Amino acid sequence: MPASPAEERARFIDFSLLRQGVIAGAEQWLFAIDDGDADSVAVSYESAGELWAGRVYLNRPHPPGSWVVAGAVQLTNFGRGDTYNSVSDHWHIFAFGVHIFAYSNQRADRVRMIVTDTTFTILQQTEVTNDRRVPAYRVDVPLAPLPLVQGAVTNDLHCVADTSRSVLGEQLVAIAIGVYGPASAPPSPNGHHVFFVDITADPAGNPAGLDHESTFVDRSTTTRIIYEASARRVPRRWPGSSTGPSGGGSEFQVVVPSTLTMAANVLYLVASADLDRQFDVLATIQRRSYSPLAPGLVDHQLAMGTAVGFANGFQLVTCRDIVDPQPGASGDHGSVVAWLLDDTHRIVPPYSASHPAVRAEGNRFNRPHTSRHGDVVLTCFDTEQHDCVMQAHVASYDVVP
Repeated sequence: MPASPAEERARFIDFSLLRQGVIAGAEQWLFAIDDGDADSVAVSYESAGELWAGRVYLNRPHPPGSWVVAGAVQLTNFGRGDTYNSVSDHWHIFAFGVHIFAYSNQRADRVRMIVTDTTFTILQQTEVTNDRRVPAYRVDVPLAPLPLVQGAVTNDLHCVADTSRSVLGEQLVAIAIGVYGPASAPPSPNGHHVFFVDITADPAGNPAGLDHESTFVDRSTTTRIIYEASARRVPRRWPGSSTGPSGGGSEFQVVVPSTLTMAANVLYLVASADLDRQFDVLATIQRRSYSPLAPGLVDHQLAMGTAVGFANGFQLVTCRDIVDPQPGASGDHGSVVAWLLDDTHRIVPPYSASHPAVRAEGNRFNRPHTSRHGDVVLTCFDTEQHDCVMQAHVASYDVVP
């Protein structure tokens, strides 16, 4: 959406809650995606092992505490018991004028991709991989290939349109999956394997298929794509919770938690003009607080980060936040929090590293994802009760005279 003149000059952005509601039938991984429609956002979610998509009209009346999905379409039809095929974790983007869904199966050993138009009519379906074996590299010999090893976990995935490679009519989508291996090295396959898929269709409507593959590792620690990634030093390529166009001049921006483990206590914002180049660290966020169960300050576990940009260069960074130790915590559920960063990537008061904006609190929330539709910021997450929640906050701008 075009930025308003006020947004261009704003030095502070405030967010007021427009409404919050659940999506009936949605169980996990709710995405809200702006595909250019002035009145609605596209949504996707998982339910009973299937992938669904539809449309939410933000300004239409909705029942209290809920959002109504118009034109919901079931994109897969496997059945929850079919662990080889049924959906468990997906990623949704809009690029090249189409919706792109990359998803894994419950066994975490297969990735498929679906391409639809804006009515969610399927245009293409592509199997990206059905094999957990990926090349490994020796830590002590950079880029020295080893035999194929088991290690990929395909439900740790996210994707981004790679416009930097789109030449000669190619429309490339980069899909990254997590790669695991023994902590001791060498060798160690820890890192990410990236598949570049050209979604350009032939006259029969078939996808052009895989363009090429690229394997790389971050050699500092075990990494994970959707949930965590390593940034103890700047990664060679693009691991992270999410990747997308940045609002600060670089073409790609990645939100990167510090480690795979539940000790991930630093959130990094990194950026690069090319998915193949070195990423620069723009910001680091570390949250600490006092706990009645531990002496002194304890680190909060920050993961599953996403960022949305504004025309004035500001960024809103949202993530899952778990305090350890903390009573009542269940698994990897936590609170959903957000920070506003200015155009120099500093946290804007009254927010601070220790005091973010709290979107949902109480150790019951997971898988946050934030996007934007004009001046409305949409934060999606799911709960321990297998409900999907979407919050709509209206951004208001403090204008500099």
